[in-house]
Amino acid sequence: MLKNQDKDPFQTHFVVQRYGKKELAIQYFPNSSPGRARDHVRDWLKKDPQFYDRLMAMGLSPHAQEWTAAQVRAIVNQIGLPYGEEED
Repeated sequence: MLKNQDKDPFQTHFVVQRYGKKELAIQYFPNSSPGRARDHVRDWLKKDPQFYDRLMAMGLSPHAQEWTAAQVRAIVNQIGLPYGEEED
């Protein structure tokens, strides 16, 4: 039996995994275009230069299209879960 079969199909849970930058950003800014949402998240992250440097040390490339699961975990720990989400 799959783990998610036991859950309410209308409940959403945030899963820490690899995400495209726009894919993750749209979860934080669902009413923005994917590109604008990505820009908002980038701006949030750059407000804390030490944290941004830590992401860079984790292999962040400004040209990368995806966040690693480790980077996603760090982001969630820094800015919280997307609105209304619970972590799985």
